[in-house]
Amino acid sequence: MLTTLAAGTYGIPTITSNINGLPETVRHQQIGFCLTPTLSVEQYANISAASIDFSPQVYDPVQDRLTPPLILSPEQLADSIESLYRNPETYRRLSDGAREYAAVSRCFNDLAQTLCQRLLTRADPRPHG
Repeated sequence: MLTTLAAGTYGIPTITSNINGLPETVRHQQIGFCLTPTLSVEQYANISAASIDFSPQVYDPVQDRLTPPLILSPEQLADSIESLYRNPETYRRLSDGAREYAAVSRCFNDLAQTLCQRLLTRADPRPHG
């Protein structure tokens, strides 16, 4: 979620999976694309040679239940990226939406403010050197 908000501050639309709480952050066609993943973990491992320890279950909001994890396919990602590239108006709309969402998101603003406050309280006022 924080990655989505951070990208949004720069006007970068997010492309993500429609799992867990991501659809609540990435509103499909408003700040990015929230896609239904199609690859099983095994299929993903076969095409990517990656061995990632995925959670045994994820929340599927469409089915409203826990399910084995699925992953976005390279084709889904490529199609979404190409769609943004070929449709500047869509990119601009999603970019503006992402920027607006990040600007009003209390979660991101609160996190940034808390982090800055904690860093300031830990700052050593003595000169270094």
